[in-house]
Amino acid sequence: MDMFQRRTTFGGGFNATSAKVMFAGFRSGLAFETLSIGYQQQVVKLWDLDGDAGNVYLVAGHPAGNANISKAIGPRNVSTAFYERYADVCRAAENNLMLQARTSCISNAGAGRDYGGQIRISMTGVTISGVSVQVSANDPIMRQSLALSFISLDWDEQESSQGG
Repeated sequence: MDMFQRRTTFGGGFNATSAKVMFAGFRSGLAFETLSIGYQQQVVKLWDLDGDAGNVYLVAGHPAGNANISKAIGPRNVSTAFYERYADVCRAAENNLMLQARTSCISNAGAGRDYGGQIRISMTGVTISGVSVQVSANDPIMRQSLALSFISLDWDEQESSQGG
């Protein structure tokens, strides 16, 4: 019997080091440290003025996406090409950014289950809308934050689990 009278079972594990960020089909090589993504749609509510509780109607507006990337500033020349391309609104049709991660946990003991899956988040029409640089006397690494906007977001998540 569990000391706290709770039954907990192992639901799976995974190694997070498989995550990668790709831009325009290429691995970034840009020392991305963090990536946050937001995607919203405008929703307007319209109510009937009929004296009772009335009906409410939802009107969907345009979606809008934003992302923030933090990265270490390093010696690689790929940064310049990234900035030139993604800061140019005229190239927005070509500018894609993808976050992909695979998860898997295979038991070496042979008595468990194999867990796995993947997620792919693809942003299209990505454009740099802002930049900031951080430096600290206590940290020898210069960091940069990029604010991005994008037109659409595709979310593809697949899960697999096999018995052992």
